[in-house]
Amino acid sequence: MAAKGPSHIAVLGDLLDGEMGASLPDAAKPMFRMMLDLLEVLNVKIAELDKKIARSAVRI
Repeated sequence: MAAKGPSHIAVLGDLLDGEMGASLPDAAKPMFRMMLDLLEVLNVKIAELDKKIARSAVRI
């Protein structure tokens, strides 16, 4: 179980690179790394959309 929120992606990455990651099969590690990278990209895009929505709401 992991904490929620974009700030915890780095924590999950650290866990993947550390002790917890050592218990994963080698074939699974790249998949989890890719998932974390995709989550990070999505979080950036969501933040950009949030700003755009906020700017639009101010103009209304």
